[in-house]
Amino acid sequence: YNISASPEIRQATSMSAAYGGEFILYGAGSKVYNLKYNNSTTAEVLWEAPSADEEVVCVRLQKFHFNTLYIAMMPNRDAILHIATWNETTQEGKLYQYRINSADGSIQSEPREYTVPGKVKDMGWKYILEM
Repeated sequence: YNISASPEIRQATSMSAAYGGEFILYGAGSKVYNLKYNNSTTAEVLWEAPSADEEVVCVRLQKFHFNTLYIAMMPNRDAILHIATWNETTQEGKLYQYRINSADGSIQSEPREYTVPGKVKDMGWKYILEM
């Protein structure tokens, strides 16, 4: 897919692709874009930071990197979105958590907001399988 016409794609700082749904989320500037690549090669704005001073530094869908046998057992697969931002002026990091539609990436909840110590570079989830 040629996505070069998507807004701010050349300035993207973070990207996360869904397992099941046909969408990719990417952060650029103070926005997160949703690229529904089966419908269009141009992304739409999904989310914008509450402050113009906040820059999106990391976008991650909740997913786990296990053997495909276990993927169906993982909770909230592609249904939780985390967006980390950094405010250079205040030297403050924020983390926003949303429940999203795992098929199309649309936001389905109000945010949970956290202040984080420093600038987030990456995020991942650990899950312990109890058998």
